[in-house]
Amino acid sequence: MKEKRSEISLLPVLADVICIIAALALGFIKGFEIKYISMGLFIALLVCGVISVVLYFTRESYKKVMNYSFSVGVLMIAVACCILARIDDVTAQMSMILALVTLTLSVVILQNSIQMKILGSKIWVAALVIALGFIVANVILIIEPAFIKDIADKYLNIMMFLTGICGLIFMIAVRVEISLFAGREQKLADMPDEFEGLQEEYVASEKEDTFNEAHSETVIENEKPFEATSEETPVEAADIEDLDESKEL
Repeated sequence: MKEKRSEISLLPVLADVICIIAALALGFIKGFEIKYISMGLFIALLVCGVISVVLYFTRESYKKVMNYSFSVGVLMIAVACCILARIDDVTAQMSMILALVTLTLSVVILQNSIQMKILGSKIWVAALVIALGFIVANVILIIEPAFIKDIADKYLNIMMFLTGICGLIFMIAVRVEISLFAGREQKLADMPDEFEGLQEEYVASEKEDTFNEAHSETVIENEKPFEATSEETPVEAADIEDLDESKEL
């Protein structure tokens, strides 16, 4: 039976969606304040944390040694409470927080590219190049050199949107490649039985061909015409004398 997918694996997808929504809201909704993003982050962490803790017990995940969904859930709830208590300070640093989030999502794309390479995907090189470009761009955004100070906000919006979109695309691509890889593995697992049957047929045909060839050689040897030898059998002298006497009589 297949195990249910851990809710922790859905966090990058949720972060991609939040980045896309936040970038669109900041870019196109008038009067939208970055404080709303802080509130949205608080709500998202709180809901995800509660769901993670609840599912830990309902799915009996405590029976699995390496499952840390309970710890992650408690951590998300604690961070959500900290955000609510320091909402103004968090809002003041929201640009840096969003830049760190986009950097993290860029690293996730990098991992996805390596995973696609292992799974035999044809687009892993594109994912690798995009991931490395995003990592460099987000590091520049966090450092914030002088040449981007005037466009830092627009730069952040663009990076959030592009990172979120590409993150979702490559996440879907990885899921598709995993499904295809599982199908190939199942096909390879079924091949030994088919190969054994083909091998038995091949051995039987080889034996039949060998027998037919040996039988045909035997028939040819039996049908080979008799060849008289050129050597004559010597006639004894006594036999010649007897032959002459019979003629005289």
